[in-house]
Amino acid sequence: MTNKQSGFTLVEISIVLVIIGLILGAVLYNSDLLIGNTKTTSTVKLITDLSGAVSNFKSRYHYLPGDLPQASSDITGITSGTACDKGNGNGLVDDPTNEIPCVATHLVLSGFIKGSTTGIISPFNGSTNPDVFVMAASLSAYNTAYVGTPSLQFPSTVQNVIEIQNIPCDAASGIDNKIDDGVSTSGNVRYTTCSNNLTTLDVGL
Repeated sequence: MTNKQSGFTLVEISIVLVIIGLILGAVLYNSDLLIGNTKTTSTVKLITDLSGAVSNFKSRYHYLPGDLPQASSDITGITSGTACDKGNGNGLVDDPTNEIPCVATHLVLSGFIKGSTTGIISPFNGSTNPDVFVMAASLSAYNTAYVGTPSLQFPSTVQNVIEIQNIPCDAASGIDNKIDDGVSTSGNVRYTTCSNNLTTLDVGL
């Protein structure tokens, strides 16, 4: 009587490994989708909160954050004569030295948002460098990218925007669908053409 050895053949082991690989791939893919969707939802909340903070700041101080002249007389923590005390009050956040970098400073120190006075960071940002800005629409990367094509620019009624730089293109599309018309070149949410799956998204204020 011969002893039969039981075990898996190489073909059977290969099939099992392929199945395990497919399962792991599906799990990882779905995890990436879930993380991406969570970040997109967080970015929508960031935009909503920042838009509300800018509006409330203007209601209180009658100027936009960053654009507030002599902010040191109204906001505790701002030193007289420093960069964030030099807003020109023209209704546009258009000074790259004394206004755009100071939006976060004004909003944080006046209590409208939490975070760092050095800048605002999006959920998609993998560094500590700020990538969310409030600025004049005429200065935004969107309008810069489409100079000479007025039909693609924001209408003149949109003077300032919230700009998020280096955001994944699918996230930009998702945000546009959630809070606007879903078209990148119209409405209140617009974004530039993709480069390496990244874009710059602007939201009109």
